[in-house]
Amino acid sequence: MERYTQEEDGRFYVMQPQIRQQGDRFVGDAVDRLAAYEAVHAQILAEQAVLTEKLARMRAENQTKTARFREDLGKKLVNSQLLGLLQAHGLE
Repeated sequence: MERYTQEEDGRFYVMQPQIRQQGDRFVGDAVDRLAAYEAVHAQILAEQAVLTEKLARMRAENQTKTARFREDLGKKLVNSQLLGLLQAHGLE
């Protein structure tokens, strides 16, 4: 993946042509990539909520030994790891 940001004195900036102003908005590849990261983050959060509910229901039904439970628990752990990584970089 090509990096669109560069760091200087502890601050990051984007070089043109990855971003440009269009009226009162900014557009470009860097903006599109940011939107994609935000969409992925929102999708992970939504999936976590569904998995939390599903796993709680399966626990209540004593289905903790099933392959489905273990698979969903694994998904939840992977998602938690991804969210922790994002959070460590200030992306909450």
